[in-house]
Amino acid sequence: MESNSTSAFTEEKNTSKKKYIFIALILVILTAGIYYGYSKYQFGQSHQETDNAQINGDIVPVVSRIPGFVDNILIEENTPIRQGEIIVRLDDREMQIRLKQAQAGLNSTQKNVDVTKSSLGISQAGAKASNANFSAIKQNLLSAKAQIDGAKIKVDATEKEFKRFANLLEQGATTQQVYDRIKAERDGALVQYEVAKNQYEVLLKQVAAAQDQLSVNQEQVITSSSQVSAANSGLSLRELDIELIQLNLAHTIITAPVSGIISKKNVQLGQFIQPGQSLFAIISDSSLYITANFKETQIENMEIGQSATITLDAYPDIPLEGKVVSFSPATGAKFSLLPPDNATGNFTKIVQRVPVKISINIPESLKNKLKPGLSAKVTVRTK
Repeated sequence: MESNSTSAFTEEKNTSKKKYIFIALILVILTAGIYYGYSKYQFGQSHQETDNAQINGDIVPVVSRIPGFVDNILIEENTPIRQGEIIVRLDDREMQIRLKQAQAGLNSTQKNVDVTKSSLGISQAGAKASNANFSAIKQNLLSAKAQIDGAKIKVDATEKEFKRFANLLEQGATTQQVYDRIKAERDGALVQYEVAKNQYEVLLKQVAAAQDQLSVNQEQVITSSSQVSAANSGLSLRELDIELIQLNLAHTIITAPVSGIISKKNVQLGQFIQPGQSLFAIISDSSLYITANFKETQIENMEIGQSATITLDAYPDIPLEGKVVSFSPATGAKFSLLPPDNATGNFTKIVQRVPVKISINIPESLKNKLKPGLSAKVTVRTK
């Protein structure tokens, strides 16, 4: 009887103990749940996170600027490359021949310029001499005109003197000898006057001829100047042709526009390529960033400059730090190939996502390991 009583007491005690443990366990779980929920609530009040994010970066195409045959490929796909490093060489033999032809044309044009300049110099010298001759003849014409005027005055004076002595001779007031001398002086003055007039007329013709010659020489100067200008223009064109060929010759060496990892090979040795044809793509190692697509309900308190924590799926044990750089001016749907048009058909409201650009502080352990397209989880501290 006593044994049964003890057994019942022990069983009741164990049952009570299990009950207390169960209640305590429920309280612990409830407390943990409340703490977790409160922590998530507090975290949600000061943070916004999304796993709709990936690494992006500048993918720079390597293109040819001129047509040509590929002579040499100096880089392997998926290898690091520095800006300015030679990637491809094109066959430049045709360009070299064109350069020599252009240089020969330049030399020929230069000689033509020298000839036209020499012709211009001769024309200018002829025009200068014609101008000097014209001035001298005009000066002689002025002197001849003065001689005519002087001869005319002398003719008038001697004619008066002759008439006076003719009257005196009729009256017997003078001798025949004096009369003859006066008459000879009158006749000499008339001859000198006629000679001066003839000389003046000759000089007039010479002035006209000299003026015509001066005009011809001046026209030659104008023509020669035009020829020199045309020759100089031709020389400039030849020089520009050489510059263009030299530029195209430099373009036969295709170099890396940026530093990074070269990939997406699209060229083979001996292939004929066209201008603008993509040969490689370079992933720039200085332009990696995160594009995080946050819901429109998450960006209310987001601002440029806020810090962010980034976790990559490829390297989950290495957290990265970053900052909000910018917000897209439109939602991702607006930039899609077929943007939605809510004005037609049945409307179903869908939460839109806004792309947010976030910079990355890349640690040394991940240098040259991050690649555009890798998935990420981003948490932005908004408070």
